[in-house]
Amino acid sequence: MFGGVRFGGFGFSGPSLTWDSRKSVGFTEERLDYFVARENWTELFPAAQVIHLDVNRSDHRPLICDTRGEDDEAIKWGQNFKFEPHWSKHKDCPRIVEEAWKNWGASVLDKITNCRSKLDTWSQTTFPNFAKQRNQIKKALRVLERSEKTPMIIQQRQALESELDEA
Repeated sequence: MFGGVRFGGFGFSGPSLTWDSRKSVGFTEERLDYFVARENWTELFPAAQVIHLDVNRSDHRPLICDTRGEDDEAIKWGQNFKFEPHWSKHKDCPRIVEEAWKNWGASVLDKITNCRSKLDTWSQTTFPNFAKQRNQIKKALRVLERSEKTPMIIQQRQALESELDEA
């Protein structure tokens, strides 16, 4: 406890170490990142849990505080819509966005919802193996993360992270 602020003690899921030096020689891992909140905050959110997410490219693992608790079935981490950078390199992408934007409703929210739906459908047919490929890379990264951090393992991790960036 520091000035009415509580450090740690919230519980977490995921790997315990939140930072690494990302060096193949002199590799170091530590838990440097914590969720911090005022003492009375826990009364408002008694089921809160901190989630240590997978790291990609950063030396720090992202943390999310789930205020609804781990038993909430509505939470589906990683299933939110995300515009994938490689889509913009495809010749059909601008047309999909343009058509979705101009042909649906008056509100911006309607346009965004329609655009998301059209891009989702388009990407599944245009890049049918993308999600599978990305998930395989992430799975391989998780395996390496649990391995002893030898120079070879660190180099393999960096290569997979580059591959994930390009996927």
